[in-house]
Amino acid sequence: MTDQQAEEALHPKEAELPRVADAPIMLARLSRDLRHVFVNAALVGMFRLPAEEIVGKPIAEVMGRDAFEAIRPYVERVLLGRRSNTRPKSRTRELASESSK
Repeated sequence: MTDQQAEEALHPKEAELPRVADAPIMLARLSRDLRHVFVNAALVGMFRLPAEEIVGKPIAEVMGRDAFEAIRPYVERVLLGRRSNTRPKSRTRELASESSK
């Protein structure tokens, strides 16, 4: 792939970023070592922390060990390259909210 082709492929993805950032569902992008790379406004709202305090931190540190353990199977599926379109159980959300207080 040439530099020009790579740049052209990037433009549609850049146009999607504002929609993702403001989406009404919680979205995060994590590194392979499970640190937050990107969080959208809905996720920031749930944790009641500024994005700057979330990005760079491990998921278990931000959401709490119990909440992370509840979603670990879904995270592991994604790390294996499988799809995981799931909504967290209400208890997972509750645990995550408690840990961010």
